[in-house]
Amino acid sequence: MILVGFIQFFFFQIGQLTEAFDIAEQPELLLDKKQKFAYDKLCIATGGAPKVSCKHPLVISIRDTETVDRLRSGIKDAKRVLVIGNGGIATEIVLFQSSHISAKVAIFYRYELKNVEIIWAIRHSSISATFFDEGAAEFFKPMLLHGHSQPQPSNKTASKRYQITVDSDKETGITGCALGPEWASAADISGALNDRQVHVIYGVEMKRLLPPEEASCHCISGSEPGIDSSSNNWPLYVELSNEQVIGCDLLIEATGVHPNSDLWARDCPVLKLAQDDGIIVNDHMMTSVPDVYACGDVCTAGWPWAKHWIQVIFLGRFNGEGVEKPWRILMRITKDLEYVKLILTDGRIQGAVLVGETDLEEVIENLILNQIDVSQVEEGLLDPDIEIADYFD
Repeated sequence: MILVGFIQFFFFQIGQLTEAFDIAEQPELLLDKKQKFAYDKLCIATGGAPKVSCKHPLVISIRDTETVDRLRSGIKDAKRVLVIGNGGIATEIVLFQSSHISAKVAIFYRYELKNVEIIWAIRHSSISATFFDEGAAEFFKPMLLHGHSQPQPSNKTASKRYQITVDSDKETGITGCALGPEWASAADISGALNDRQVHVIYGVEMKRLLPPEEASCHCISGSEPGIDSSSNNWPLYVELSNEQVIGCDLLIEATGVHPNSDLWARDCPVLKLAQDDGIIVNDHMMTSVPDVYACGDVCTAGWPWAKHWIQVIFLGRFNGEGVEKPWRILMRITKDLEYVKLILTDGRIQGAVLVGETDLEEVIENLILNQIDVSQVEEGLLDPDIEIADYFD
């Protein structure tokens, strides 16, 4: 047996921090107890900090296990919650908890905030725009109130298929343990009401918090259909960018994270950062510093993305962005069960959105990667009675 390499692992007491990063003479870290630690290889995985616009005891940014505990505790007596943000955390809180999200497929089951009125303020024109196109967002709207509907085995559900051709462009502090992909599935996050209500406000961002005395001077009523504004006795008031003022018991701010790269870049000017302050890494996750790597929220991909980069939500260019015109859209929608959308150009699939248990993810991924011409079977590609995998074995 030939020993080709040896890696030595060091374990530190939980809570011990890195205070300095020096590569000038000898690669080493300075820990908070003034202990110096030399290394041969270093991987930076310090994650990101929530983007927080204000500090207030009734404002929560979901990022780690400790903030989930704060949410669970704070929502027990809440009747109304305002959620700011339209990314993964906000989507899981308001809409559903995913059993699996990857570059291949996503299956969604149930919402996580229960027994509370939810006002969801987003800056996009459709919900969960980070992950879905507007068509998929419409598919999910009924689930805002009622959750995922399980199929009835005795009834055959009709599927609708569509074809669309697009010829031109259209303008359009120390944290706790990190959360896993199913962080909300084991958390009972229930409010003080007997059921839940959801209202979505589109095209807005949070402007500022208002003190109660200032909020009483604003016209709160009548600005958004369905929102009860009869009560002006809320512990927290938030002004949105459209000048609307919303009263609530709790504000959940889920507007993304900022890479925790300050420490590393402060003492190491040769460490290159991207515009978002993420540490730039190449396709081997190496930084601009020899023997130093980075992964997770602290880093930013610095290599040219492949035409069909699989490390994205769903498959390829699922919104048609950057796809040469003209391109076609094939869609299959089964109400409350599945949403399938394919982007094709020159008879080849460029991207896809698959929602529900479609059983199409593997074959579609292969068709994208191999750029197989499907023009001869395009008409039956999404026919639920045809097993398309048989065509491409």
